[in-house]
Amino acid sequence: MKSRWSDADVAAFIKSYAAKGVSEDLAERVYTTRLLGSDPKLVLHGGGNTSVKTHMTDLLGDTVEVICIKGSGWDMGNIEPQGLPAVRLAPLRRLRALDKLSDEDMVNFQRINLLDSNAPNPSVETLLHAFLPLLQHSAAPVVVNLSSGLSKTADLADPGGPVHFYPGVAYPASKTAVNTVTVQYAKAFPGIKINAVDPGYTATDLNGGTGTQTAAEGAAIIVKMAQAGPDGPTGGYFDANGPVVW
Repeated sequence: MKSRWSDADVAAFIKSYAAKGVSEDLAERVYTTRLLGSDPKLVLHGGGNTSVKTHMTDLLGDTVEVICIKGSGWDMGNIEPQGLPAVRLAPLRRLRALDKLSDEDMVNFQRINLLDSNAPNPSVETLLHAFLPLLQHSAAPVVVNLSSGLSKTADLADPGGPVHFYPGVAYPASKTAVNTVTVQYAKAFPGIKINAVDPGYTATDLNGGTGTQTAAEGAAIIVKMAQAGPDGPTGGYFDANGPVVW
């Protein structure tokens, strides 16, 4: 693939946005984001993600470390600086100490740490971007993404399949997206073991406790993949019985 990077173009970007109060780091990220987003072979319309870690000044005049990451509703091909909302990085890193974090709490926490409360919602991948440097310095970095048997379109379409009965759209679609994120991140970060797991039909509040196995049984494959060593698999999909066909 031929690089479309241009020193002259990026210098012009930096100069143009400097007049609007945009930092060099953020202006350069806008430039590279547009380069990626303008190539349909790399990024679908509305998809993809980029970020940059930098420093900004808050309302009190304090310099704070932030991560500027693509916000909801923005397209990478024509993104502007406001499409990369700044989130305070130090509070995000403290989330690593939590035993659990719900989707709702994650979204809320990201919003309350925006420098601009009117900014779009930061990407759901914000925490991964925030933690990546820490993972890259680990001796055996691992990411385990929680997928579901409902992610498999072939099984949803098969009248004899185990999940054909399920009528919903949002949940299966979100888990199929998780699988795609797993594959793409595994390719982008070969030094990190990144896999998806299907915990099985586990009794949780989400299904009203109708699952056929306990939470401990469902967590077993998650724990196993989290303990994958340097020689472990990456870019795969697993359940309690081993590798699963996407």
